[in-house]
Amino acid sequence: MTDATERLEAQGVVGEDELRAGTRVRLRPHQRADIVDLMLADRTAEVDRVEEGTDGRRYVVVVLDYDPARDLGPMCRIGRRFFFEPEELEPLRPTGAVSGGRILVASVGDAFRVDGVFGRAVVERLRQGGCPPGVHLAEFGIRTLDLEQALPCYDKAILLQVAACGNRPGGLSVRETDLGRMVGERLDITVTCEPAAHGVHGELSPPAAVAVDHAVRLVQSLVTDLLSWHGDAVGS
Repeated sequence: MTDATERLEAQGVVGEDELRAGTRVRLRPHQRADIVDLMLADRTAEVDRVEEGTDGRRYVVVVLDYDPARDLGPMCRIGRRFFFEPEELEPLRPTGAVSGGRILVASVGDAFRVDGVFGRAVVERLRQGGCPPGVHLAEFGIRTLDLEQALPCYDKAILLQVAACGNRPGGLSVRETDLGRMVGERLDITVTCEPAAHGVHGELSPPAAVAVDHAVRLVQSLVTDLLSWHGDAVGS
């Protein structure tokens, strides 16, 4: 048992081995010696990985919740990851969500086409408190390589996009998607909004704006079903 683990258990929090990738934590920097510590104190974050330093101690690398650059792939590794000792992190227990169920909800596609910001608008609405713990909200746009690298980290993905499917403008369609080489044989879910025939690029047409409200409720329902399914699968 390491010194860090002993200190964690003495404080009544989880052991160091539970601070694994995906664990949500509250930051409790001990020193608060500089502006960075003061800025990060009491912020919530997600564990990215655990590393061993040259001094033999383990350090936990975290990314801040709602950091707009957190999904930029390797480009954001420097300057967007923060290192903490395990005892400086307070693990957040899931409330109302199935522990272990990790779902990605992400907007994809070209935001500069007509109604292309539909997915982004849905994600922004959900960030206002519309999803339980265990759900990660992201905006990948046309960064398919970053999306490909992120997908295996999640049990399921719900992708939001705009595409012509033959529906009326603003109409929503839901289908299971085989992402092939990205995640093997797993089926994910794509929610597609039918764009208007004409409009301002990079903005929402009136039908798509109405569709955002429907899509938020739809995603919330899908998330509830997926978390429930995951809990049944784990418990069986």
